[in-house]
Amino acid sequence: MPAGDIAFIGFNTDGNSDFAIVVLEAIDGFTSPVEIKFTDNEWNGTAFNSDEAVMTWTINSLIPAGTVVAFNNLRSIPTVTAGTVSISGNMALQNNDEVLYAFTGTLATPDTFLAAIARSTFSRAVASLSGTGLALGSTALELKDASFNNVNNINFAEYIGIREGTKTDLLSAINTISSASSTDWYFAPITSGDDSRPFNVTLFTECFLEGTRILSDRGEIPVEWLKIGDRILTATGQPEPIKWIGHQTIVPNQVSNPLRSYPILIKAGALGDHLPHRDLYVSPDHALLVDGLLINAGALVNDLSILRTVPTAPFTYYHVELHQHATLVAEGATAESYLPQREDRFWYDNGSEYQGLYPHDGLLAYWPMPYPRISSQRQLPRFILKRLRQVAETLVSQGLVA
Repeated sequence: MPAGDIAFIGFNTDGNSDFAIVVLEAIDGFTSPVEIKFTDNEWNGTAFNSDEAVMTWTINSLIPAGTVVAFNNLRSIPTVTAGTVSISGNMALQNNDEVLYAFTGTLATPDTFLAAIARSTFSRAVASLSGTGLALGSTALELKDASFNNVNNINFAEYIGIREGTKTDLLSAINTISSASSTDWYFAPITSGDDSRPFNVTLFTECFLEGTRILSDRGEIPVEWLKIGDRILTATGQPEPIKWIGHQTIVPNQVSNPLRSYPILIKAGALGDHLPHRDLYVSPDHALLVDGLLINAGALVNDLSILRTVPTAPFTYYHVELHQHATLVAEGATAESYLPQREDRFWYDNGSEYQGLYPHDGLLAYWPMPYPRISSQRQLPRFILKRLRQVAETLVSQGLVA
């Protein structure tokens, strides 16, 4: 897990002390348990002190991106709304100038810092972000007062800003407080209760560009011709009925994050074994099954046979949703169907249709297929990178790729 996969969105020093986070990248504790540590020990740039508390959060299931997780009763018997927690020491967030770090590893040897929050400022707490890889405004937050002259300790803070957008946009909104009158944060307890509505982390999910041919029981059919009830064939040859087809028109000059929205071009043959059969265009976060791994298309870019595109005219993505997470065949290549993660479909041009058909499915989350997922190029195994590079060079030598 890298920094920014979670973010603090609630901090309460009253009563038994509580805090809340939002998961901005799905946590797969189903395949193997995941542990995340939280501590109010101060980091000095090279090490933590060790006279305060460490809480271990254990995840044994899939926690979808956008899920809000609350940690309560830290001064007595801590509870959590997803997974389990255990605590060593006294986590007293009510103390002046407290800080809270989230990380993987151990207190003595932390591996990756994920997020941090300060009740006032890190410097006033004699704590540091140096050596953590965290930065104010993106992965760390200071709850300081409006004047910025006399820094107060905040007793209660709850994020009430935007709940939809890219991961980068959400991190920026969550970790920025310009004043105590900020419209993104509220600094007094809300009597109606905490806001646990899920976030919609990305507006661009598992989508095919218009014109992509999908294998069905009637042969290969352009994705825009498919309809609810049509049966597509999975990569294992099993027919699966289509639950819904969503479509979203993208206007290039209105896109805030091209890297998450512009199509990835996977040229014919780029995956080896003459796959795909012809050029395949998918959204960057759409995963293909390559050598037993589900790999986001954006992570496969090699600038030879797999390329980022820069469209100048509007284009339309189509999203194929089945009744389970499964593989389907697009231009001969194996790709995933949509994986719901407790979000609605309002950003699609025909999202109201989904709401009418499935009014209670906004909180639905499917179990993912049992394949490890690669979301970024730095996670891509070297043997896959090397093999696809060799395939690309062969295509170049044959004049099949310019």
